Amino acid sequence: MKNFFLICVAILFNSSQLYAQSEDELIAKFNETNKKFSQMMVDNDLEGMLSYYAENPISMPSYQPMLRSLDAMRESHKQQHEMGMKVTAFELIATDVIVEGNIAIEIGTYTISMDMPEMGTMDDHGKYMNVWENQGGDWKLRADMWNTDMNPWMQMKGEHDDYAMNKEDILFERLGGEEGISAIVEDIIDAHLNNPAIKNRFTYLTENPEHFELFKQNVKDFFGAGTGGYVTYKGKDMQNAHKGMQLSGMEFIDAISDIMMVLKQHNIDEESRKDVLYILYSFKDQIIAQ
Repeated sequence: MKNFFLICVAILFNSSQLYAQSEDELIAKFNETNKKFSQMMVDNDLEGMLSYYAENPISMPSYQPMLRSLDAMRESHKQQHEMGMKVTAFELIATDVIVEGNIAIEIGTYTISMDMPEMGTMDDHGKYMNVWENQGGDWKLRADMWNTDMNPWMQMKGEHDDYAMNKEDILFERLGGEEGISAIVEDIIDAHLNNPAIKNRFTYLTENPEHFELFKQNVKDFFGAGTGGYVTYKGKDMQNAHKGMQLSGMEFIDAISDIMMVLKQHNIDEESRKDVLYILYSFKDQIIAQ
């Protein structure tokens, strides 16, 4: 009986030591892992990245639905790859850790640069939270969450309450207001109709002139309302508007490429073009494969 008691004490002591790492030690450990993970991201080493996750993890990236398995994460990565996106730089920096038993919550910041086909480089930065579980001395990710600091909706609506004093800060105004957006949308639709990759998605609309004009007006209203103008959009949300179309990732990229081309033709500055790009990209999962 005495030996059994000593064995129990030894087990409890060893278990407590397993999780008795200081916060600074864990931050240092996670930052070492972050360096390896970041390099895998740049190298497009998906399976290497997934090796850090536990079975059935939960991932919550910005502007995307929740991913609830390794296979769901693989499918999301496949879509990104098919769209031609390539991560050129990635950095994770753990700043805080909260430990409770065999669970550690890592909090930190990230920066990322991505090359987009025909669009150049997209830069983003924000914060993240990882939930780690110590499984027999090996830390595995049970959940992660990413949240960008470059929220395009703030730029769409303007960051100030005084519209009159800060009109130049609002994307709607930077695109030329109602008149400028109307001209931009007309040229975007013309570009789509002349783009061999996606024109079949739009040519049928021209068969009914009245319906075609209504479609164009809805797009103008969507652009106006979505970029911070006092415009009312009465059309469908993006998911229902594209339901049943089964658009591919490449069709999404082709459509965005047309939009970026037209914005440049209208002499819209680079910062505003990138703001539009971030907004459009935020709708990706409501448009692709619906």
